[in-house]
Amino acid sequence: MKWSRIKIIITVIVVAILAIAAVILLKQSGTEQNIPGASEEKSSRQTPAGSKIYEDTDYGFSFFYPENFSVGAFSDAENTKTILVQNAENTAGIQIFISAFDENITLTPERIKKDVPDIAMSDVKSISVGQEQRSDLGVPALRSDLVTAVSFNSNNSTGQSREVWFVYKSDLYQISAPQLTSPDLGDLKRSGEVLLDDIINTWQWSN
Repeated sequence: MKWSRIKIIITVIVVAILAIAAVILLKQSGTEQNIPGASEEKSSRQTPAGSKIYEDTDYGFSFFYPENFSVGAFSDAENTKTILVQNAENTAGIQIFISAFDENITLTPERIKKDVPDIAMSDVKSISVGQEQRSDLGVPALRSDLVTAVSFNSNNSTGQSREVWFVYKSDLYQISAPQLTSPDLGDLKRSGEVLLDDIINTWQWSN
């Protein structure tokens, strides 16, 4: 079976998407977008100093991100959503693409290669994503092991990216961060990857 509405082109050209689409979103408001599906109510999670929280009511998750970043979100097709977490000053950021998937499975590298045989994958790892919200205590579980994800590096003709892919409740999540390779960028070379790790480590499910 093939991916349902999978947008491999978004993963392949993630650098261009982040550099163009996110900047357009930021310029439209000057600060942060009024994001459809994002909660405007006060969060039950305590936000750490220097961070802001993104809460998605469409898919039932939240995460923390640096306060000097902004978030934009849009849907370009039925049952899809793209979320961009971006710093406009240095174009560091990540992209989260969510699409409907017709199976509720634990994603594996073998499954990705079966359905997308041309994808380049290296440094493949299995990681955990998401803290489960415990309704009896009102706090997240102690371990972030609700969803098993595939983490890998992808090297395509348009550039390199760090990827984290997983399936949760019959939706496919593709989280991408460009790997900047210019020697002139200094500490910015890994800023997108660091942001991705921070978001994964603070990701929490609410349903």
